[in-house]
Amino acid sequence: MLLAGVLLCAPAAVTAQSDGIQGDPVSDASGSFLVGQVLIGPICPVVRIGQGNQCADQPYAGTLSVRTTSGDQEVTQVLADAQGAFATELPPGTYEIVPLSPPGAILPRGIPQTVTLDAGQTTTVEVHYDSGIR
Repeated sequence: MLLAGVLLCAPAAVTAQSDGIQGDPVSDASGSFLVGQVLIGPICPVVRIGQGNQCADQPYAGTLSVRTTSGDQEVTQVLADAQGAFATELPPGTYEIVPLSPPGAILPRGIPQTVTLDAGQTTTVEVHYDSGIR
């Protein structure tokens, strides 16, 4: 349900949540949208019977570095909101999404992933952070 709201308002969220774009963002019909949800988990050290959703991964306001596939050049950074939602407009292509740990910290640690954006399309991803709780 939350992602449906992000998809409907993605153009408005692009300017509010993108930061550090090198060069001008693509704003014509050939642009592509990357939207998604950032989650962190585990949030409980031991999951016990009956805890159910209490220990499910939770939304996380993380910072994502969107990089070239070689990983050596950052294209933009995207900030997820308090509900973990994010959206940005990018040229079509293949990118590596690298969740950044908070400055000076090693945890939480994100799990990088590769995503391909097609021209004029919206691609939805789920980004996960490992909280380090065991």
